[in-house]
Amino acid sequence: MQKPYFCKTGRDRYLPFFPERAGHPMAGLGHEEIGPHASLDERRGLGSRMKSRRIARCLVLMIVAGWIGTATASAGGCPLGMVPIEGFCIDLREAPNRDAALPLVMYTFIEAFAWCEAHDRRLCFDDEWTRACAGVSNFAYPYGNTHVPGMCNDEETWRVYNSTLLSQWPTEVSAPDVESLQDLLNAARAVSASGAASADHVESIYQGEPSASNSGCVSADGVFDLCGNIEEWTQRRDGGLPGFHGSLKGRYWAESRTCQQAVTSHGDVFRFYQLAFRCCRDPDPNLIFADGFETGDHSRWTEIGI
Repeated sequence: MQKPYFCKTGRDRYLPFFPERAGHPMAGLGHEEIGPHASLDERRGLGSRMKSRRIARCLVLMIVAGWIGTATASAGGCPLGMVPIEGFCIDLREAPNRDAALPLVMYTFIEAFAWCEAHDRRLCFDDEWTRACAGVSNFAYPYGNTHVPGMCNDEETWRVYNSTLLSQWPTEVSAPDVESLQDLLNAARAVSASGAASADHVESIYQGEPSASNSGCVSADGVFDLCGNIEEWTQRRDGGLPGFHGSLKGRYWAESRTCQQAVTSHGDVFRFYQLAFRCCRDPDPNLIFADGFETGDHSRWTEIGI
């Protein structure tokens, strides 16, 4: 199998191009929706199709640029924006894993699972998340064993939420192709008046901060915001129970918990204004980056609309 090259398909996002897949069909590159009650297998299927579309788009960009280029191996077999930790890669930041971006919210476990799959990743397992947070020293917090209020975003004043407004959230907008919180909120507003009211309410009570903006809230491996800011979905390593496959880690902006603590009482279709996620993946020893990718020389990478 040929090694993949990478090309840019969006701001700060680079995706693999496999030369042997040059005949990949180009049809259906637009947005695809899936029903709010879709099963986990259906969500996985959507994630796989979204990934294929990105590969096809990547192919178009490579052809337009007229360049495939040479490449060098990635560190630890992890894509840019991830770090290797004892057999897995984990995103440096909460989804959408962009520096200074506000974390996404209002995703269920199933929707978070599909988002990661669509981005050539997977939802982290709970033990992976704990290891990334606690480090080899098994700290209680990313920065040590003693809680320091405000070191992470965990001391905001709790704001009262309206469950009726939250229940009006248009579920179809929490999709795998969302790349920013603002786009997510705007998509909800565009669905209906009730969707707009729900989005306005979420925005009014949201107190997440831009990813990596709390410089002290970083683990020994360099992963940001594992405690506080946004509570994160993970997969239960033990498989969980029917309808309860997720474990929530890290708590959120108004309350801190340790790296080891978790909430497992919420089902796969539970969504809330302070729930988010980050992604993991298995390392790939064959993963390589195009020359200039890590140094910032992206002058040969051309983005077009299709």
